[in-house]
Amino acid sequence: MAWTDRVVVPGRLRLPGRAVAPLLVAVLLVAGALGLARLDDQPLWYDEVASAWASSLSWVRLDALLGVTDANIGPYYALLHLWRDVVGAADWTLRLPSVVGFVATVLLTARLGQRWLGPRAGLVPALFVAVHPFAVAYARDARPYALVTATVLASTLLAVRLHDLAPEDPARRRTSVLYVLAASTSVVLHLYAVLVLGVVALALLPADGRGRRRWLAWNVPVGLVTAVVLAVSLRQRGQLAWVPPITPSSLVGGASLLAGGPVVLAATLAAALVVARSRVFERRTTLLLLGVLVVPLAALAAASVVAPTFVPRYLEPVVPFQSLVLAGAVVALRHHATRLVAAAATAAVLAVGTVSVVAASYQHEDYRLASHELLSRARPGDGAVWADTSVRLGMSYYLRREAAATGDGARVPTDVLALPRGHTVGFRVPQATGAAATRTEDRYRRVWVVSYAGRALPSLDPRFRCEPGSPHGGLVVRLCVNTGSTA
Repeated sequence: MAWTDRVVVPGRLRLPGRAVAPLLVAVLLVAGALGLARLDDQPLWYDEVASAWASSLSWVRLDALLGVTDANIGPYYALLHLWRDVVGAADWTLRLPSVVGFVATVLLTARLGQRWLGPRAGLVPALFVAVHPFAVAYARDARPYALVTATVLASTLLAVRLHDLAPEDPARRRTSVLYVLAASTSVVLHLYAVLVLGVVALALLPADGRGRRRWLAWNVPVGLVTAVVLAVSLRQRGQLAWVPPITPSSLVGGASLLAGGPVVLAATLAAALVVARSRVFERRTTLLLLGVLVVPLAALAAASVVAPTFVPRYLEPVVPFQSLVLAGAVVALRHHATRLVAAAATAAVLAVGTVSVVAASYQHEDYRLASHELLSRARPGDGAVWADTSVRLGMSYYLRREAAATGDGARVPTDVLALPRGHTVGFRVPQATGAAATRTEDRYRRVWVVSYAGRALPSLDPRFRCEPGSPHGGLVVRLCVNTGSTA
């Protein structure tokens, strides 16, 4: 069956040819292989350590944590808590749900593509997502972004089905319930999913009054869930204090990262113009796709002018829609051979970026390696001073892991500055400062200091003499000896 430039009417799909199913399986296998490749080679970075630590808490302590921070992704922590009880807490097993979400995203992209472009052409956007460097990067990350993308696509597919079903069709009730569940799940996994869901809901708003009331009734529960999550998130907006102010260069850089690189960003913009001028999609579908390309990015940029919140990974659900636009432009080309070349060239450019993602060396602080070195040289009774909260959390997590594996629990150093009765506030432990810190430090003969390479050491009593240390992925582990202590 040759591809066609005609508008593919939603809901009237022809059965796939014999080659379609094997091709879809091949695309899914590519996605799975890219997601699993070297999945355990690199240690968890800080956000992943936060996921690992939060999911290891008891339900009571997790509830207390979410009362202070990360309530907007609390359900993900709860899901990961249940997951690790079943499959364990190795680095790769904590990342595995994201791989599953990524493969599901590729499958759902294929379903949307087949609905809008036809059985064979619908596989093209799925291939683009399967080899997309941004999507693959977060398919290998113990954070909720890949799962959110899958649930947003499931919501979109269900919304399209609802839009196409006749009012008297008995499947409408079941489909509407599933839509509400999928959309609500997207929002509770990550609030920013609403930026895409809102565009989908507006684009599919029925023209007749009765249909609009019914559509509104289905979206009211999603709106209520969004309002609750938003209210909680606004109380915890201080957790985004690390996000820098948005600038024109960071906006363009974020858009380029989200698209899969500057070349693909330029191709996506050109594809959007082609799709807007052609009839490859129905008008409503064209508005939906172009709206998702523009509105979430613009809304997040506008919000970031008021309070910095522009983080490209928060917009990962946009990636499949970008791929659908690219595929639509490919299908709009006149000649079959030209379409094949354009599809292959786009996939190749994306794949080059993805290979570099999979093969790249670790870019973050290597808590795992630093913990291994520290524990191999530590003695019972040693203390430790961490550069900041993130270093404390990452080092504490891997030190306990290393100690449990080797049976060296007695050699895990004590956090020197942690107040003995201080209650954890979110991911933070209250620390002694000033004279109290000096008195505490003086009780230790040996203190391990873990700091960032190229930055000043945390303040220590002048009597401590520290070795130069060696870097471990941006971290430097130093042994400091108190020359005036009799401990």
